[in-house]
Amino acid sequence: MAEEDGTVSGVLPLIWQKTMLSGYLSSMPHLTTGGIVADNDSSEQLLLESAIDMAKKCKASYLELRHTHDHGLCLFTRTDKVTAVLPVEPDADAMLHRLDKKTRNLVRKSLSHGMKADFGESELLEEFYNVYRQNMRDLGSPSYARAFFAEILRQFRGAAFICVVRRGGESIAAAFLIGFNNTLEVPWASSKREHLALKPNMFLYWQLLQCAADRGYKWFDFGRSSVGSGTYQFKMQWGAQEKMLHWNYWLPCGSSVSQRSGVSRKLVSRIWRYLPPPVTNCLGPHLIRYVSGI
Repeated sequence: MAEEDGTVSGVLPLIWQKTMLSGYLSSMPHLTTGGIVADNDSSEQLLLESAIDMAKKCKASYLELRHTHDHGLCLFTRTDKVTAVLPVEPDADAMLHRLDKKTRNLVRKSLSHGMKADFGESELLEEFYNVYRQNMRDLGSPSYARAFFAEILRQFRGAAFICVVRRGGESIAAAFLIGFNNTLEVPWASSKREHLALKPNMFLYWQLLQCAADRGYKWFDFGRSSVGSGTYQFKMQWGAQEKMLHWNYWLPCGSSVSQRSGVSRKLVSRIWRYLPPPVTNCLGPHLIRYVSGI
């Protein structure tokens, strides 16, 4: 925290992420953003210098600052990730009409398969987690612990909630949402692959957009994705506005971003999807903390 004449002029949250070899500092590892917030350039520079000093003392592999815009820092910057935001239309018919013809038809098709959506909090956590955990294994990625999501719901009661999509009593899609000010964000959403023909993702996100309108949010944030990826294409079809993210990195002398420590996500993914579910369910929450780039 930076202060001037007893008044807070800037803050920078940092999380120590332990890896197999050492660790790194990030702001913030689970979120799209959370970097330096300062009233002026001098406070921003002071926070940056302090963060670098802390990274050196911790012998961190690197320091990662996640920003939503260019701060003009003299650091290596990644811009390959974007977030996608969509202005929320209060009227459902107007919102549907705003979609392009292809997306509108996909939404209507999803509405014809008898799926139902429920919104709630901790009472829906088990259903959300089961869908999320299965989807993460199919993607080749370890899953966070159930307690991680439970703690978010406990700490941000009323701002964090869950949507579960069911068909015939079976949970086939789910999303974890967090609202702040006038924006509703969906950092985690999943569906079961065996039901993809029903377009559960289209149904899910249509319900989320209507929920955002009903709760008075002005913006819907689809969350981050890599440019050109499948998730990126899915989000952009809704007419979302692409916002480039600026993730800044300080690295010790002689190292590069490609040499960042930690287990490579690609390495984990290659073997993870072939492991039996009981193994991934048990090991996932313990391994994910050592995986870089979460």
